[in-house]
Amino acid sequence: MSTVVRIGKIGCLALVMLALLVLPVGGQEQEKVIDFGGGEKAAEPKAGEPKAGEVAAEQPEAGAAETLLDQLAKEEKWRRERATFLAEHYTQSGIARYGELEYELAKTEFETALQYEPAKKEAREYLRKVEAILGLRHPHIIKTYGDQVKIELEIARQEMKLGFDKAKAHFEKGEFDEAVAKFERVRELIRWLGPHMNVEPYKSQSEEFIKKAETERTMQQAKAKEAERKKAEEIARMNEQYLKDRYDQKIAYKLSKARDLLMQCRYKEARSMAMNVLEDDPLNVEAMKLRDMTFNAGLSKERGETARHTTEQTLLSWAETREAQVPYRDTLIYPSNWAEIIKRKIEAIGTESEEEPPWMPDLKNKLETKVSFDFVETPLQDVVTFLQQITNATIILDAKSMSGLASPEVTLKVTEMKLSQALDWILKQVGLQYALKEQAIYIGNAEAVGGDALLKLYDVTDVTLEIRDFPGNLQALRDRVGTSSGGGVSVEGDDPWGGTGTEEGGGTFTGQTLVDFIKSTIAPGTWADSDLGAADGG
Repeated sequence: MSTVVRIGKIGCLALVMLALLVLPVGGQEQEKVIDFGGGEKAAEPKAGEPKAGEVAAEQPEAGAAETLLDQLAKEEKWRRERATFLAEHYTQSGIARYGELEYELAKTEFETALQYEPAKKEAREYLRKVEAILGLRHPHIIKTYGDQVKIELEIARQEMKLGFDKAKAHFEKGEFDEAVAKFERVRELIRWLGPHMNVEPYKSQSEEFIKKAETERTMQQAKAKEAERKKAEEIARMNEQYLKDRYDQKIAYKLSKARDLLMQCRYKEARSMAMNVLEDDPLNVEAMKLRDMTFNAGLSKERGETARHTTEQTLLSWAETREAQVPYRDTLIYPSNWAEIIKRKIEAIGTESEEEPPWMPDLKNKLETKVSFDFVETPLQDVVTFLQQITNATIILDAKSMSGLASPEVTLKVTEMKLSQALDWILKQVGLQYALKEQAIYIGNAEAVGGDALLKLYDVTDVTLEIRDFPGNLQALRDRVGTSSGGGVSVEGDDPWGGTGTEEGGGTFTGQTLVDFIKSTIAPGTWADSDLGAADGG
């Protein structure tokens, strides 16, 4: 098969490679004929030489066999390299024909490439495209497709020129990011248009502008970073100045506060404030002065207080000393066995034990319960019922005492008050009292809640003991000139204490006087003659 070969740059390179491939291999001179129609055949062997691939009939020696194997390996390697080279050559030639819209020639080139290297992926893909185009079969359709491709190429060329102008405009405005993006798009279009038309001027200018734009963009970014750095430094400086102003204001406030405390004689607080300033600013002169002033003033104040306190203590000690010098004598001395005497008296009289009954503590605890209520003209019976419900205490109203009342009503509001205190306020409004009797809170008048009389013995000797009053002696003092009517100090009367010995007090407080006082002040009118009495003697 004959093929017309157009020699260009690729063709020249192919010829050089072919010239290298026909050199002798392994020291054996063997001619190889290249058939550009797609085949390859070896030259006829010289007379007396075996054909390629034949092996001599005689058995070669071991060294000759190894030499033959090496020669075969080299020949096989040469064949593979030659097939690869030719496959690449015909593939690139087919791509060139494809770009020139010569699809028949391109198809032939791709098929030849696949004969040398069936696994050539690029040749197979282009062959599929060419066969798809040629599969339209009608020549006018092929021509139409070629015209369409030319139109697309023209559109791409116009887009390239327009993009180039816009990119150049962005570059002149200093918009380097946009310029680089536009020039890169132009460069892509140039790569696509390169096999079809001359776009070399645009290519060189685009590359040059891209380099300049990238350089300018780098400088612009550096300037922007420098501007940002300066702005950050300015912000940091302003923040530092702001913090310094705040710090100065804080120090000034503390110093002003320390001065005010010093004027108010609050020396410890003023010194603490000055020390606080020195913690923040150890070299602050005013704070040092305030610290020393407050220390000295506080020390003077403490000294004054200490002196005043010492004076007071001294005066108090002298007063106690003078009081200790006054002679005192006990008016009544109890015998050492007074406790036994009292015990014998109690046993002889038979007084009841003072121990509380077992129900008494529980009832007292209920009286400690806190209650809240708001009564407005509420009958006493309803009030008692309400208190029973919230405290669970037994409260009894004395019927006889209630019959003497017209219509007892209560108006009272309390919040979180003890039941005992609340009962006191309630019963004050109706003129009644309460007492704890027989496991209940008993409410009635004074006579009803009086209870049973309980005999108890009390020692009131210290109250009823009669103490004689000794009046001071009457002395005639000298006059201003140092004389007196008696020639000295005179004592009137026979008593050396200035009395006659017959004076008595304004009245004697005896045991019976105490009994009468108790009967007249505590529940008057309810005492019988045998309820209370006084016994004389030790």
